Amino acid sequence: MVELDEGSTLSCVVSATNPAGTASATATSKTVKVPVPHVKGCPAATRSLTGTTMGLIRLGMTRAQAGHAYVHHTDRGNQYEDFFCLTPIGVRVGYGSPKLLKTPTKSERRSDGNHVVWASTSNPYYSLDGVRVGESAQTAAKLLHAAAPLHIGLNHWYLAVEHQVTLVLKVRGEAVQEIGIATNALTRTRAQQSTLMHSFY
Repeated sequence: MVELDEGSTLSCVVSATNPAGTASATATSKTVKVPVPHVKGCPAATRSLTGTTMGLIRLGMTRAQAGHAYVHHTDRGNQYEDFFCLTPIGVRVGYGSPKLLKTPTKSERRSDGNHVVWASTSNPYYSLDGVRVGESAQTAAKLLHAAAPLHIGLNHWYLAVEHQVTLVLKVRGEAVQEIGIATNALTRTRAQQSTLMHSFY
């Protein structure tokens, strides 16, 4: 079992074959619930990642609303980011900085200033259109119809702009390390996508 299995219910199917290679019998084990390690002081992950919402975080909500939804958090010295504590892994949230808000329209700038524009997590509880942390990069990019990746530092970032939201995958090596969502107002062009990714990583 690996981190990707945490919170899942697993069973094992065993097949017996004869010398000719034909299956002669199968048996299924009892199901086993894989426990999620508890992090002291951090609540369990709740709800789901769907549309513009990740757990209790919604794109467009104010920083004060985000802080009220998840009480245990820190900015780790970053002016436009918060890190919310969850078991077993938390959620990273980004807010509209002056640099990010140079390109959107005037009305979008008003709505995104000091509001949530980005949220991501490595928490295996959440999935993005069926993609969870640990999924192969190739499979995940295909499932989400992502564009060619942006290479930043040691990571590759795959973005898929949908009608309501932009889906984001952080990939290192051949596996998905983090999944997230971002506001479309900041991801319309390749230059905007690059600026967004560089702002938080």
